[in-house]
Amino acid sequence: MIDDYEHPRKLYRIRKGRGLGVCHGIAEYLDFPVWVVQAAAIILCLVTRVIPFLILYGIAALMMKPKPGCVHRYVFGPARWEAKSSKLATSWHDVKQTMATLDRRIQRMENVVTSREYDWDRRLNS
Repeated sequence: MIDDYEHPRKLYRIRKGRGLGVCHGIAEYLDFPVWVVQAAAIILCLVTRVIPFLILYGIAALMMKPKPGCVHRYVFGPARWEAKSSKLATSWHDVKQTMATLDRRIQRMENVVTSREYDWDRRLNS
């Protein structure tokens, strides 16, 4: 069993469906079924006459961070680090590829700008 003091629960927005994910995040944080939190939200919306509820919902959506896309819950040790290192290697490869493409484009622009034809064209057009 994992100790709650070592791994505290965090409140995140969890986008599933049409909403911003506030109700899903609160339901997961409190270990309630989602429909209970959604029903409470609807009742609160009706009691506060919609506008105050929408303001509170918007503030909650802005303050709650979205849940990270790939959470390896309860996975510790080498398996967790292998997953992270493979993602890091893939993203590093993408960065290197993008930088190489940009370098080639800059070299082509420099060749055009520093060529004699460019200088004559610029003098004739001005």
